Amino acid sequence: MRLVKLNARHWAAGLQWFQVSAKSKRDMNAVRSEGMKLKGEPPDMVAFRPRQYGFGASGGLAGYTTANPLAGGIGLPSSSFLGVFRLEDVHGESFWWVCAVRQGLISGQGDMVCASKEEADAQVAELTDLLGHFDDQAFCATWEESRAWLIPLLNYRRQARLRPLLGDAGFRRRLFALGAAISLVLVCGIGLRTYWNHQAEQQALQISRQQIEERAQRQADLLAHPERHFPMPWATARPVGAAARVCLESMLSLPLSAGGWQLTKAQCDGRTLTAFWDFSPGADYRLLPPGAVLETSTRARTSVRLDSGPDERRPDGDFRSLACKTDVSRHFYQLTANMGAHLSRFDFEKPATAVVDKVEIVAPWVRGSWELSAVPDALALDGSLAAALDIPGLVLSGMEYGNGWTLKGEVYATPE
Repeated sequence: MRLVKLNARHWAAGLQWFQVSAKSKRDMNAVRSEGMKLKGEPPDMVAFRPRQYGFGASGGLAGYTTANPLAGGIGLPSSSFLGVFRLEDVHGESFWWVCAVRQGLISGQGDMVCASKEEADAQVAELTDLLGHFDDQAFCATWEESRAWLIPLLNYRRQARLRPLLGDAGFRRRLFALGAAISLVLVCGIGLRTYWNHQAEQQALQISRQQIEERAQRQADLLAHPERHFPMPWATARPVGAAARVCLESMLSLPLSAGGWQLTKAQCDGRTLTAFWDFSPGADYRLLPPGAVLETSTRARTSVRLDSGPDERRPDGDFRSLACKTDVSRHFYQLTANMGAHLSRFDFEKPATAVVDKVEIVAPWVRGSWELSAVPDALALDGSLAAALDIPGLVLSGMEYGNGWTLKGEVYATPE
């Protein structure tokens, strides 16, 4: 397990979860017996939640006794969720955490600690293959993004704390030592006790003053740099030119006809190419286009995973390079007029807000969505459209060719 501190509370990541029947009573002896059967490092901690219990190995770190399981402490928006987060433990060591919930229950391998992003990606692929599509998904590539996403959803409960699997013999030893210390203090007399009380009061006063100063500094930092607590999707998205190139090359490689089936529409999101084929007289149902499956008696569909190549660094990763939404709107309107295309679904949302350490902060940018249809073939094919869409903060999320070219995506801009 890894111990993480979020919102001044300890949280444990990396438990192995098991499901119990809703009618079964929780038998601690049976739970201990199950824990001893697990392979690998023997677990010494257990956590309980409705219809589930999870095992973990603390490695002797005492902080786990006050920790809630992180996977069980997130108030998720739905009962089907898959998330990947970059976290730091209490020692400052960075790791990746994969969380998967299906039907409100944490999956057996859905509370996984990974040493690298590649390992986390492999775990996500395995969970997706095993459990299928998840209704809600989240990906936070930095510690700051993960904090901003998780903290508003955390719900710490004392009764959900991890507990020792074999009992806490250390607690009895600490209790005995505490009794001996109290006896020693009583023997020392009223004078010594008064002296230490005075010292304790002074120390408490100093700690209180320091906490007030730290809290004020924390609030000032939050208000001065709110961008640190919101994800920046455009910074990790593929540059528009590269995304358009991957889609165009794959879409133009499709034949117009295969085995008598006619290509009617192609869609690309940069990761997957989807082609739709219609039946025409003379077509053979036994000779569908390569990789195609029948959707209806007259339509087939092909989905191909694309090799998008290495990631390219975007020059607009810093939010200070974003244009204001007024300038972005003017750019889109002029671009639409110049090419004779149609702009639809173009609007901006309100700035995102979050509460961090009881301080409400507002993202210094807004998210907009856009869709360009009826784009001339010449502009889409010669690369000039990608150049025209080279706007800071713009993300190309998909291209489609059916009755003409259609492009859609998101754009991020400063409010004014």
